[in-house]
Amino acid sequence: MAAPDRSWTLSLGTKGSQITTLPRISRPNLIIMASIVVFGTCAALFHQRTADFMGEDVFYADAARNLLQHGFYGVNGNAETTQPPGLAAILALSIGLFGYSYGVCVVAMVVFETLGFLAAYELLRRRIRGVFAGIICLVLMSSPAAFAWATRFVYACFPYFFTTMAALLCGEEYMKAGTVRSRAMWGTAFSLAVVASILIATSTIALLGAMFMVVLATAFRDRRLARARLLKFLPVLLSGILAQIIWTAREPAPLEWPLPGYPESYLQQLKVKDGNHPELGLATWKDTPPRVAKNVLAGSDILTQLVLRHGVNQRKVAVLILPVLLIALGWGYALWISGGTDLAAWFFAGYCVIYLLWPWTMELRFVLPVAPLACLYICQGFRAVVVASTEKPRVVGILGSIIALLALALAGQQIYGHWRVGQRDFASELILPMWLASAGPAQGAVVRASSSVSAMAGQVEQTLVVPVTAGLEPTRIKGSIVVSGKPEGTVRATVNGRIVLEANAAAAIALDHAVSSADVINQQMTVGLQFIPAAQTMCVLSNATATLNNLAVDFSGTAEVPTTVGGFFPVSVPAALDRQPARATRGPGALPSSDIQPATVEGSTYASDR
Repeated sequence: MAAPDRSWTLSLGTKGSQITTLPRISRPNLIIMASIVVFGTCAALFHQRTADFMGEDVFYADAARNLLQHGFYGVNGNAETTQPPGLAAILALSIGLFGYSYGVCVVAMVVFETLGFLAAYELLRRRIRGVFAGIICLVLMSSPAAFAWATRFVYACFPYFFTTMAALLCGEEYMKAGTVRSRAMWGTAFSLAVVASILIATSTIALLGAMFMVVLATAFRDRRLARARLLKFLPVLLSGILAQIIWTAREPAPLEWPLPGYPESYLQQLKVKDGNHPELGLATWKDTPPRVAKNVLAGSDILTQLVLRHGVNQRKVAVLILPVLLIALGWGYALWISGGTDLAAWFFAGYCVIYLLWPWTMELRFVLPVAPLACLYICQGFRAVVVASTEKPRVVGILGSIIALLALALAGQQIYGHWRVGQRDFASELILPMWLASAGPAQGAVVRASSSVSAMAGQVEQTLVVPVTAGLEPTRIKGSIVVSGKPEGTVRATVNGRIVLEANAAAAIALDHAVSSADVINQQMTVGLQFIPAAQTMCVLSNATATLNNLAVDFSGTAEVPTTVGGFFPVSVPAALDRQPARATRGPGALPSSDIQPATVEGSTYASDR
């Protein structure tokens, strides 16, 4: 298998695993990269045909012409101090090479979008399998919404998408560089990508914060390594901070109107209640939670539209919350497996914080630069659920039930609101039974019981008892059988005497067989293992041993809460002795004179039958 396909195991394994190095390009990778280029070529060929700009993006074209002809960044004689000059400089270069036209500017955006998805694919395939990384990039790039934006508008999101993805790639290589030459090469590329990103959009401050968080996370584990990483990041940090200071230190242009908000700085714009309607006045702290919730739902709707080609009504919180929860789980899992040193994860978090506080209407151009990372964390969110369900099944079950009940309440509230005004939404009514069904089995469907058992060659069957909680039904038994010594003979596995596996002895044998409630007797399931040697003789003793490791039983259903004291004890406990001090020998309710009154509580039906 090609090296990129192994990146899934390396990045989604145990805690502390490292991000894979730059893998060689295989044929599947070439096919995916060629497909991205084909989509980009189609977008360049089929862009909107108009004589001139027809929207607010004409500002960048006019600023580019002034920058090219007069060396002045601004329009109508007014210097621009809010929007960084990066996009205008890119358009000025394109206009200088190919002449001024709407088509030249749009094609430049398509080129940067294509380069951005190529860089995103390279970044993603270091964390998941190359085929999944390719699917993410191709699905996003072929989305009608993304195609419409790339072929019609000129916005900073397209070159910013490329420069940030390139910066993250160079940053990862820079962190792993061992020689002076490689450090100089990747450090220079990293610095240039960071500076270019800052000159395109000031939200690149999230990337500078990501470097700081990587150093901070490293300091919790190894201060010496954190000091080395800080010194390594220092030239890049200084370059980015210097570029940001040079841009923001310019004297602001005179305001065109007395209202707060745009074109003031980002921090000043955060103070308004609504960026689109600055006449509403300044915001208070009470306006922040609704704003964040509104942007979360709008961003989820845009991401859903990019992936599924169809948006979701933002009032359907019970649906829009799903990708948000998966992204949060995947993001946390990405940090966990990297020990908090994943630069891309910290950049994603910082970028999301910046735009979740944004007082303006959420648009696709704000989501596109991190859309591949969001899809990546959705995939890793599913993986995190699987891993957590195996290691902490009851915790996952309880949390899953709580989340399902909360979503059920939100869906019920929405349906009730529709009924009050005489409206009915069949799609919303279908959500209600979905969450109701998931709230019940969420706790039992992931319960697993794990242990191991060993049997020497020629030894009688060795058994292991697996307790089964009332209300749960076993569905499958899994495990791995390892034979030490000379593997000659037959390995047999049984469940309550029923043979579920009989195979020739080998170094490793996989056990995976279906079971049912018929295999449960007295709320327990007995798993047996026997190693039958090829030649049973008294003269020859074999020291070979078969061991069933990682024994796990999958269950479905919902565990019943014990209603008696004995129900809290496992079936292996026949009784519980509760020693109680004797009551007084005088007065009402007196007991016979004794120091201790024993009380026996039956542990289970199995115990009483014995």
